[in-house]
Amino acid sequence: MTDAMVLPAEVLALLRHAGTRKVVATTGPDGAPHVAVRDALEVLEDGTLAFPEELDSSRTSRDLVHAIWFQRPVAVGIDRGDDRWVVRGTAERCLIVGPLFRRFLVAARQREGPDADIAAVWVIRPEVAWDETPAAARARDHERRPYAGAHLDRASIRREAGEDLDAGPAPGRQRRVGGEDVADSIADLDQASEASRR
Repeated sequence: MTDAMVLPAEVLALLRHAGTRKVVATTGPDGAPHVAVRDALEVLEDGTLAFPEELDSSRTSRDLVHAIWFQRPVAVGIDRGDDRWVVRGTAERCLIVGPLFRRFLVAARQREGPDADIAAVWVIRPEVAWDETPAAARARDHERRPYAGAHLDRASIRREAGEDLDAGPAPGRQRRVGGEDVADSIADLDQASEASRR
């Protein structure tokens, strides 16, 4: 068993904030995905993530049993306003007794009343985490696909925004794609379209 990764400070802060939405994503034996909100999820002192599950028969419980037996990954989505992270890891333990189980049971009864119950506490060992804010996702996409910004649809979008594309590319709009200069003007697009019809 490997040590849990050290989660970034931003993730730890989000996990400890009461207003953070937390979802657990699993897959079943047939590969079908399942997502469940688990706002009681928290980070433990050893860096693992833990959350209570109310029913042994829940889809999440069944998928996590499958994950332990067949080393299937589990993902946790963490979202609060504009801050979004995903943590991927492995299901490590299922607790049905002990101090951690008792702590989650007491917390459930404080939240939901004296009749609240839980079936188990699941422990997830984080392996990787990444920022899912739109800016971070765009930056990763640009690293992987630097020429995606040269797509021909960009010109039509800029025309709708009122740019004069017939005047030629605006400063900084000329790009090199595959060793050739690409200008985002309507004239260039029309010429390319005409040439492809010949």
